Amino acid sequence: MADLELVPGHIHMGLTPDGNIARVWPTPDPDRWHVTFSRGSRATIEPVSTAEVPGLLESWGVTAESWTRWAGPIHERNPGLDG
Repeated sequence: MADLELVPGHIHMGLTPDGNIARVWPTPDPDRWHVTFSRGSRATIEPVSTAEVPGLLESWGVTAESWTRWAGPIHERNPGLDG
């Protein structure tokens, strides 16, 4: 699995070998994140801390080959829960 370096204010997207997508979205608190994973439609209800993100992704079976990031909007609520 590729290393994930979380940068406050950025959206992070990881692609797994089987084509699933993990996303880590910034929140107003730079140490808290919303997390989604397309396999099983998983999404956090409440933001998780920076320290919790790797363990959460591992528990969901995320094995991203690479991570990309870009500056993005800050979200109060997990955008993965919309829709």
